[in-house]
Amino acid sequence: RGYNKGAIIREILKVGRPILISTDKKETPKAVKDLASSFGCRILRPKRDLSREEKEEIVKEYKEKIEDTHQLDALASALFSYRKIRRKIELVERYFKEKNLLEYKDDVLFYLFRLKGANLEQIIKMLLREGEEEKEQVETVKEKNGEEILAELLREKIELQRQLKKLKDEASFYKKLKLKFDELLDYKTKFEKLNHYFNLLKDIEKARSMGLQPVLKLEKIENLDEIDAYIGLEGRIIFSNDKEAFGLLNKYGIKCLITEEFFEKQMKYPILKIDKNELKKVGNVYGIEEKKLDSMLKDVIKEELKKWIEEEREKI
Repeated sequence: RGYNKGAIIREILKVGRPILISTDKKETPKAVKDLASSFGCRILRPKRDLSREEKEEIVKEYKEKIEDTHQLDALASALFSYRKIRRKIELVERYFKEKNLLEYKDDVLFYLFRLKGANLEQIIKMLLREGEEEKEQVETVKEKNGEEILAELLREKIELQRQLKKLKDEASFYKKLKLKFDELLDYKTKFEKLNHYFNLLKDIEKARSMGLQPVLKLEKIENLDEIDAYIGLEGRIIFSNDKEAFGLLNKYGIKCLITEEFFEKQMKYPILKIDKNELKKVGNVYGIEEKKLDSMLKDVIKEELKKWIEEEREKI
């Protein structure tokens, strides 16, 4: 305040050429519009007027340096806008730092905020002269060094293309490597399954060597086709309490099912109700004395025969 437009412009140019101008008002004041027009830059404004409390909160870290309300308003406007664009600035800085191209950061930020709607990819293309050249006002110093800058950018472009080809070759290599890795994982899975069922067969044979009938333990009645393919289910004795799935065993021709659960429904195989503590644990299977098994099977068969006879009598 207290300066004419020309004086303000001269003061600003001592620091640099602005690409954004901020205001604390929802409706941009005429003086701000005129200033933005002079520099050809965009205006950042809040969706509603900033309150005095909001401004004081925004500038509280610089409170000691503020001399009057005009300075407070100006600083609050600038900091408010900076918070809105800070993430973009940090993103650009991080991106170009990773690419070791920090010297282009300011040019990228210039286009990013000068051209509304432009994205980072479009801006890079502009700098590398791949797209249509935008007619923008630039400082005399930059105009004088334009050819040098272009040559440098073209050299950088060639280097980037070389690096891109290298990355593509590496990507192709890693893709092939991943396929091999997936293949190895598949072999590992198959080996682990083979090892699991081989150990089961060892436990089954161990139970037999102890004079016991081996009992295959199934916590959940599932993957039956897989189990049948690896060790066979026909003639096996199964222990399980998963009574909701007992019916799934009907088609595999098992010798019998041992369970702790009460189950009345008739299956295609005998069901023996035994506490698992009566079974002997042998590795990952159970074992049951052959005499005890035969006795229980006979009792079940007799009971089923008796039930069948009674049902037939009722039909007569």
